[in-house]
Amino acid sequence: MGTSRFIVPGPDGHRDQAHVAMAEGERRRLPGIDPLEMELRLAFFAAVAAMEAAVDSELAEYGLSHPRFNILMVLRSTDPGGKGVPMGTLATHVMTTARNATGLVDLLERRGLVSRASDPADRRLVLVRRTQAADDLLDDLLPRFAARMSAALTGHDDADKRLFIDQLNRLRLGLAAIGSGAGAEGGPPEDTAGQEAAARLGTASAVRR
Repeated sequence: MGTSRFIVPGPDGHRDQAHVAMAEGERRRLPGIDPLEMELRLAFFAAVAAMEAAVDSELAEYGLSHPRFNILMVLRSTDPGGKGVPMGTLATHVMTTARNATGLVDLLERRGLVSRASDPADRRLVLVRRTQAADDLLDDLLPRFAARMSAALTGHDDADKRLFIDQLNRLRLGLAAIGSGAGAEGGPPEDTAGQEAAARLGTASAVRR
């Protein structure tokens, strides 16, 4: 159950009482802090951590890490025909360095989940292909992800889910506007903040491999 034991329902919805106390304590120390916004930030990061823990537990059963899983998913989504993706392009898609991508591919290749070959049109390029074993693994793994998410969202209808998606994407736009200085012009800001955060997470995870 972990820290979720502090979450209790009330007239204002389900709130983590530890977060409420922390936010109120900081408001008393720093009057300029909005306690509700601080509670929102704490709730968001706690939910992200819980989701990552759930995903990691599933991946561990298959001997995968997040970065290695991302490599397989990128290969599957961007190269459905299995012709191969250049190593540099793959690194860009998973938002990591070419060196990290090469290390991840090395590990996947040892397990028979990917293969490498030179590009016939340009021998300097290395193409990475997923194998049938990779597709079989993903076909087994992804329904388990879906089942876990469905269980977590029990009691939420499609309108709730659309609201979650809308609110999360609006939060990303707000964070991107802060990071890029855009948004004040009225147009949708580029999501550089989200991309940079994902790149940092991917690089940090790649070190663990």
